[in-house]
Amino acid sequence: MKKHIEKDKKISSDLESDQREFLKEHNYYRIFEKLYSLSTDTKIVNTLTCAIIYSYSNSSKWIDLKQDGKSINKSILDGLKADLKKELYAQFMELSNEDILDCVGAFLDTMKGDWKFCTIRKMIDFHSITMNQKEPDLTNVDEEKKPKVRENISRTMKEAISQRLSADNLISEIETTYVGTNLRTAQDFGVEFSKQETLYDIMSWRDFIRKINDEKKKAALS
Repeated sequence: MKKHIEKDKKISSDLESDQREFLKEHNYYRIFEKLYSLSTDTKIVNTLTCAIIYSYSNSSKWIDLKQDGKSINKSILDGLKADLKKELYAQFMELSNEDILDCVGAFLDTMKGDWKFCTIRKMIDFHSITMNQKEPDLTNVDEEKKPKVRENISRTMKEAISQRLSADNLISEIETTYVGTNLRTAQDFGVEFSKQETLYDIMSWRDFIRKINDEKKKAALS
């Protein structure tokens, strides 16, 4: 995910300039579009764009495994020389602004394309379906055909076990690759990025974060 950080460095090198054309050129504008409805201050919009990328990109050097999410976000804003008295920065640190959260979700969705996630889900599904199948009734099968049927069943079972082992190996690899993003999504949204992608296959991170935010609102009112 170094491409995200490369774009971030370009934007952070000139926070005073309108970066919309740059974002559009690299297909990033739709991810952060809602930030432009929050403020007409170019520096604030650019700073929030950079902060989201630095906070959740797995290649970010700002993710400190010993810090909590709010501290990480504060460090990022400090590094970008943001005026922490500004309300939008406080909302970013507190995860209290729906439009900012939408942008976070949209950014996380850009990382969903890793082929390993889809492969893992398919392998796990194949293993689960195979292992939960009822043992076939061979009563009406000709005796001479039963050995072949049993052989096919055994082969399928072995393949299911093999695919599950392969899936577990890929999961271990992904957990290592996404250690930073896993920490940040677990801190802010209660689930690791790689586990959510491999085990649950959510509709989208944007929708998932909206759902969590709605639940928080309901809990606050009850």
